[in-house]
Amino acid sequence: MDFSDPTAVDVNGLAPGLYEIFYEVTDPICNTDITTIQFDILAFPNAGSGLISNACTGVPDSTDLTTLLMPPFDVGGRWESFTDPGIQISSTSNVMMGNSSPGTYEFYYIVDLPICGSDTATVMIDVLQSPDAGTDNSIASCGGDIDISALHGGVTGGTYDVSPTAMLDFSDPSFVDISGLEPGDYQVMYLVQDGTCPSDTSLITVTKERVPNAGTGSNLAICEGSQDSLILNSLIGGTYDNDGTWMDMSGNGITIEANSEIDLTSLPGGSYSFRYLVTSPACGSDSSDFIVDIISNPFAGRDTTDMICGGIVDLRAYFPGSNVGGTYTINPTQSIDFSDPQAVDFTSLSDGNYLIVYSINAPGCPAVSAELSLDIVSPPVAGLDTTLLRCDDPIITFDQVLRGHDPGGRVIQDKKQYAVSEMINLDTIADPTFLYIVDGNASCPADTAILVLESDVFLSAGNNVNITDCDGQSIDLMAELDGADPGGLFIDVNGEVLPTTVVTIGPGNTAVFQYVTSTLCGVDSALITINNIQYSNFSLVVSDGSPCQDDCVDISVDMSGPESLQFYYSIVDDTGIKIDSSIILNGQVSSIIQMCVVEGATLSSTVLGEDQVYTLTVDSLIYNNRCAVPYDLGPVEIRSLGNRYGVLDTLVCVGESFTKGSIFFSETNPSDIVVMAGMASNFCDSILTVNVAFEDAIFGILDTMICRGDNITINGRIYSENLTFGQDTFPGASSAGCDSILMVQVGILDPVMGVFSASVCDRDSVLIIGDKSFTIDDASGMAVISGGASNGCDSLVDVSISYLNTAMSSYDTIVCDAGFNFAIDGEVFSIDRNEGQLVYPGAAANGCDSILNISITYDLLDVSYEILPLVCPDDEEWGITLMGTDGSLPLSYEIAGQAGEVSSFPFIISLDINDDRVVSFRDAIGCNGTDSIDLVIPGEIAFEIEAVSIGANSYQLSLDTDADISIVEWNPGIGLSCIDCPEPTAMINGDINYEVNVITSMGCALSDTITLRAESASLIFIPNAFSPNDDGINDIWYVTVGNFADVSIESITMFDRWGNIVYQPDQIIVNSPQDGWDGRYRSKKLNSGVYVYQVVYEDEEGNRKIIRGDLTIIQ
Repeated sequence: MDFSDPTAVDVNGLAPGLYEIFYEVTDPICNTDITTIQFDILAFPNAGSGLISNACTGVPDSTDLTTLLMPPFDVGGRWESFTDPGIQISSTSNVMMGNSSPGTYEFYYIVDLPICGSDTATVMIDVLQSPDAGTDNSIASCGGDIDISALHGGVTGGTYDVSPTAMLDFSDPSFVDISGLEPGDYQVMYLVQDGTCPSDTSLITVTKERVPNAGTGSNLAICEGSQDSLILNSLIGGTYDNDGTWMDMSGNGITIEANSEIDLTSLPGGSYSFRYLVTSPACGSDSSDFIVDIISNPFAGRDTTDMICGGIVDLRAYFPGSNVGGTYTINPTQSIDFSDPQAVDFTSLSDGNYLIVYSINAPGCPAVSAELSLDIVSPPVAGLDTTLLRCDDPIITFDQVLRGHDPGGRVIQDKKQYAVSEMINLDTIADPTFLYIVDGNASCPADTAILVLESDVFLSAGNNVNITDCDGQSIDLMAELDGADPGGLFIDVNGEVLPTTVVTIGPGNTAVFQYVTSTLCGVDSALITINNIQYSNFSLVVSDGSPCQDDCVDISVDMSGPESLQFYYSIVDDTGIKIDSSIILNGQVSSIIQMCVVEGATLSSTVLGEDQVYTLTVDSLIYNNRCAVPYDLGPVEIRSLGNRYGVLDTLVCVGESFTKGSIFFSETNPSDIVVMAGMASNFCDSILTVNVAFEDAIFGILDTMICRGDNITINGRIYSENLTFGQDTFPGASSAGCDSILMVQVGILDPVMGVFSASVCDRDSVLIIGDKSFTIDDASGMAVISGGASNGCDSLVDVSISYLNTAMSSYDTIVCDAGFNFAIDGEVFSIDRNEGQLVYPGAAANGCDSILNISITYDLLDVSYEILPLVCPDDEEWGITLMGTDGSLPLSYEIAGQAGEVSSFPFIISLDINDDRVVSFRDAIGCNGTDSIDLVIPGEIAFEIEAVSIGANSYQLSLDTDADISIVEWNPGIGLSCIDCPEPTAMINGDINYEVNVITSMGCALSDTITLRAESASLIFIPNAFSPNDDGINDIWYVTVGNFADVSIESITMFDRWGNIVYQPDQIIVNSPQDGWDGRYRSKKLNSGVYVYQVVYEDEEGNRKIIRGDLTIIQ
């Protein structure tokens, strides 16, 4: 040891042990002193080096950690678990790792020394996942692919073994094809081993079931009474399973024996249905259907003849009561298709006579036949229904439109008839639909074609326009357009249609509008850009709009603001005289314009004439000499009112007087002028010129006649044959209110003489004439009739009476109306009582009774017709076609206020839906009849737009209707894949209304609208992937509704790639991971792959929508 520097003595070379060092100090004079120093040199701690070992999950073996230390190492150290402090280490250094999760676990062996510190060795144990072959399971299948891996679960990578041995391909255990297996049970053992941990197995029992086979069905016809029973098994075609069940599908309660035999003797003729059913629990069922027809002896109908126009003919109607299933032949032989005897096409046959034979036989029954002799004549052809649109040229003739038609027809519309070559202007016709009719003949009905002729023009939207707007001034967008046609729509930047063409833009703002025109002839658009300039407030007030003569009206003009304003205005009277003026206002300044009404004056800047209508117009406001803005006050009407003048000419009696206003009128002052302030109808002064005339009493003469012995009283005086002349005064009785003086003169009249002769039939009759009764014994004499003379006096009548006998007569007539009733003297004759005898007392020419013998002949009129029905729900026009009558032509008709005459058939009568439906007829000889027409009103056609969401702001539109659609037009076309197809796709950027208009094959017009709402991306969020591997990250799949919008989720359904439902919750809770899906089906995790989801929900507007998409599961 080197002690040369006792402060730094190196002891590193010493072996561990106890050492003593002596320190000696010597003094030559004093004694020597020695001190002993002892120190122990210790070895550094040694924990050795660690090794790595393996353990398996689920294996209860223990591991001695010391066996994982490589010597040399110091014993007596301590162990710590680093990776999982919860692992227990026994006092003997043993650990149990079978319950730990797979992974690498580190353990520290630590050796501590107080002076030399410590040493650590790290031991690692890899806990391996023990092989997991899953659980035992079973499946029954008919064949095809089965997912073996999903049945047992566990880990992948194992091996499969089948017993009994079968050729199965397990290279992809999720698609194992068992189609080649024979029916039976197979044991599939799944073995998983890794060479380190113990292996594991699971057993899957696969039952391959037989696919049910019910054979093939057939039909059997049996002639009634030909056999007593039938074995149904004999009807099955091909191979079949013999363990099936027979069922009576006709519901007749037929007993089917165990050997499938049925009794035919109790079954009447008819058709009976049976089914043979074979079922399998896994493979479903198979069935075959059979029909047993028990046929009565066939009947082919009876021989008949007819004449037709060719076309489609129902031959069955010519053989009523015949059995179906027979054969038809035609002579001369023709190429005719009789496969559908109810719709046989004879169009190709030329005119002539043809013999059609219908023959029929049945199993075991004799064949029979019947003949139809058919004369075929050519039908009229009106051609094709045509729809035509004319753009910018409304003039057309019908022969330009008709196609494939016979000439000689006529065009009608709304009770008006047109010639085919007639030129018409489509712009002047409200209804575009016409009917072309080619009249038929004796056997062929008329033919019609519908012509729909529409006219339209292309509307130009003009050029783009930039406008400068001052301080929110209202702007008429239509007036600002450059070269545009009216009739379009203005749309703002949000796609909304403006309700008016007048807009106001806020100060300092810029606005852009689109003008869109759309007609049948095309679509055009132009942009209008408005830049706003702010300006100050301005007001104009008129103090009095109706000043009277000599009054004034004040026009106050005010402006608030820092700008300079020049106010231009004009005043025009009703004669056209006009003045223009202006006022300049600076800052907050007011100004008053005063104009006074002067009689007879001409309009000037300060004077108005009376009784004139003046119009004050603000021409413009110019702010700061740059911004001209119309003032929205509009024209202000000022009515200058003048005094009203009148003349009163009146009549009073001599000596009378009266006061008008403040003027007293009498015989000394009969005329003057009266001024009445404010009494005119316009509340100005009324000036009245009064002229009074004075009238004397009125004289009159009454010259009258009275009968001798009578009298009259006039004004209290009695006039008679004793007093025949006088004068009477009636105060105030004249028309002017003056006295009336009447001169009376009365003449006297004597009685009038007359002669009366009469005849009576009843000798017991008593006649009373005037004041006397006459009988057969006293049949003549003088009678007095009081007041009976023409002059009002008594009449003296010389009476002479004689008695006569009863008369006989007869009445014969012909009527044509079954409802005609003939009433005579209370007795009613009708078709049920058409003969009889009536007695009419006193009806004979001599005044005696008349006996009438009556005979009525009923000859009824019959008119046949066909109804031209309503086709569409909104149709209002229909009609009838008169086809013939048994009466005499011409035939008169009357219906719904229409009356006309028919000289040939067929004849069409056009009617309105609201017209009366009772028609009356009268023929040339006066026969008539009535009929009530039963018109069928078409029901409403179901028609609705349906929209299905197919992505963000993407919709599939379709039409929900039973109608056959011919023409489709969507409007607007913005965002649509097509505008003339029934199912366009819509891609929208904002809320939008779509309208569809269609024409059906019957010519009916239908329309509907739908509103599509643009959805923000945050409305509904559906993840497209998640990893349900229990790592705590993205383990749950759930639906999120953004901002808690008012959206109702109706259903959520998840499908695998075979269409099987793997997830469909009963209760749906959005925005909740706790209530989401963990990727399991029947408690087992699904394999990684792509699945399909469908979310059905109701949006905030109550519209039902569907979202579909893909979901990727990552394990």
